[in-house]
Amino acid sequence: MAAVDDSPGVVFLSWKYAHYFSFLTAKDTKNILVTCHLCGGSKTLATSKTSNSNLMKHLQKQHASTKLVEKGPAANVSSADAKGEATPAKQRKLDFTKPVAQSITQTQLNRLIARYVVEDMQPISTVESLAFRALVNKIPVRGRDGAAPAPCRKTFSRYLDEEYANMESQLKNTFDELEHVHVSTTADIWTA
Repeated sequence: MAAVDDSPGVVFLSWKYAHYFSFLTAKDTKNILVTCHLCGGSKTLATSKTSNSNLMKHLQKQHASTKLVEKGPAANVSSADAKGEATPAKQRKLDFTKPVAQSITQTQLNRLIARYVVEDMQPISTVESLAFRALVNKIPVRGRDGAAPAPCRKTFSRYLDEEYANMESQLKNTFDELEHVHVSTTADIWTA
């Protein structure tokens, strides 16, 4: 028979509502027994060492009218904390407080706009939309103060024509370098 671990478990001790319960004992190797302070200390509940879902359901059903106050793990001191060991976090926390200030070049911006227009089959006049221009103006571009403006429709059409010509010549060069290769293409005229 396996020995029963008498510790309540890191999950219970670091839970934001653990201060509403008192740890009693370990029920077995996977479960613990606690008492609820809101029930007057007379209610004994069993929960897993790895999950507080039973306790959360108890709070939601029995104490729905009580405004629950969250407290951090500092309010609950475990034996690991007493020894000076840190409790490992279950999931890494993301920090959204630092702004990401990556800037791109004007060429990269033009390529991104072209990709958007071509892949999503948008009309070229999209680049003249006030909303689109406002969005693009928020993108920081290297070598300029602030953001670069989106190109006008005529400039953008010329850019697309040049890129098309470049891609066509690169494709032709690639095929010219190949020997004894057969290429078959299919075009579906019914798609957009």
